[in-house]
Amino acid sequence: DDALVPHNQGTYRFAEGEVTPLGEGAPADLTLEVEALGSLYLGGLSAQELVAAGRATERTPEAAQRLDAALGRQL
Repeated sequence: DDALVPHNQGTYRFAEGEVTPLGEGAPADLTLEVEALGSLYLGGLSAQELVAAGRATERTPEAAQRLDAALGRQL
């Protein structure tokens, strides 16, 4: 969710270095607020750390681990 820029809300697919919008309501493997996404993107915290801190929610088992691997962040 993005309270400042509502048209950013929705589900996005990250695969093979590409980000594709899937639209609102599409199923997601991992959900997080835009602030958590910024931290992840800028290298502050990993997806697994965000899940552990309650800032992201895995809807599919090991989704955070897969995202970290795709971003080159092995813990």
